[in-house]
Amino acid sequence: MNKNTVHFVVYLFSLVVSSYSFADVSGAISASPHAPEKFSLTSVNPKIFCPDETDTSLSKVNFAIANPNFSEVSSTIYDINGNVVRVSLTEENAELFSWDGRDSDNNVVSSGVYIYQLEADGKIANGTVVVAR
Repeated sequence: MNKNTVHFVVYLFSLVVSSYSFADVSGAISASPHAPEKFSLTSVNPKIFCPDETDTSLSKVNFAIANPNFSEVSSTIYDINGNVVRVSLTEENAELFSWDGRDSDNNVVSSGVYIYQLEADGKIANGTVVVAR
């Protein structure tokens, strides 16, 4: 989502279309930004990543979320056996959550499949990511 766009505002755009006869056709159109009605996970990138011992800014998985009610989002990462690896909360108006591949003690986790669970407004989004080291 564009950070410079104000939510819930109608924007007017000018659209000019040239036909094959080279006659210009123009007119104003109205487009309202579509706001999601409930919390949802919009993307997870990358699904496979390699945590870096020294530089966490380059090696993390990003979870993009739609959070229309600006709710606090809790995130829990589990290992494949269901053990809690890390729990954290996002800011109330966050649109992005990142996991750097570290556990609650700030240790880089071992290679394997990890389950993420994000929750806000009573809605849950979950899936898996792979840590490859």
